[in-house]
Amino acid sequence: MPLKGIQSLKTNQEGSLAEQFIGQEFISLPPYFKDTKMYYWIRDKRNAQAEIDYLIQANNQIIPVEVKTGKTGTLKSLHVFITEKKKDKAIRFNTDVPSLTHIKTSINIDKTLKEVKFQLLSLPLYLASEYERLLNEVS
Repeated sequence: MPLKGIQSLKTNQEGSLAEQFIGQEFISLPPYFKDTKMYYWIRDKRNAQAEIDYLIQANNQIIPVEVKTGKTGTLKSLHVFITEKKKDKAIRFNTDVPSLTHIKTSINIDKTLKEVKFQLLSLPLYLASEYERLLNEVS
């Protein structure tokens, strides 16, 4: 397939490819003797579907992970998960530079406005294998 520029690399499957890449990175992490299982979350209520790409365990906590192919994107599903499960940390993998953001916003869940507060660690896709070390540094 001849490439005519960087735009030739973009496909309608890039989101799925990015999620697959992150999943493969998670599976390849030590300890190697452990059978790694992948977990995700789906909230399937009428007119209120939400999903989290991966759930990982770090420091005895369940951390939601979102994978985005761009530098920005809405995180509504993440906000729903954080609110319903009362979590205070999340990770987003995307194509932007690493950052740590303290999110404070509100979301309408089941016709009720709820406050959402959490710490969002954003990492470029290529740092997937370093997520646990970086999460420990910001905790």
